[in-house]
Amino acid sequence: MRSGISILFCFVALTFTAVGLDKSADCKTLSYENRNQVDYGPLRMAIVGGTAEDSQRVPIPDVCVGVFTEVDHKLVAVVSTDQRGRFELKGIPEGNYRLVVKYEGFSPANAKVRIEHSRRNKLLTVQMRPTGLDSGSVVIQK
Repeated sequence: MRSGISILFCFVALTFTAVGLDKSADCKTLSYENRNQVDYGPLRMAIVGGTAEDSQRVPIPDVCVGVFTEVDHKLVAVVSTDQRGRFELKGIPEGNYRLVVKYEGFSPANAKVRIEHSRRNKLLTVQMRPTGLDSGSVVIQK
């Protein structure tokens, strides 16, 4: 009986692990999207990092966060937020980029960013808003 429970536990653990891996793999195919009505920025930073949250300030795990080149929108770096909604992308060369943040059911966020390694870093907050509202998701630098 114990071995049956152990096998079942291992199967459930592997299933949850596989689901987590699938979500991370989804982010590797992140596509560029821009629904901004107004293009602000660029936000200047040394490292792209911060938190994704909903309008009630509840952190959102498994959000795809990607950095794209400004000119031709090629994906440079991508990561999925952790269980606390946090993300960090290091090692991006200095220059102008686009930060794109996506999560199913929410409007994507898109912001101009400028990576400057000499700057003191400020964290970002991505406020995800449901799709269909008049206002989209936004990126705020703290």
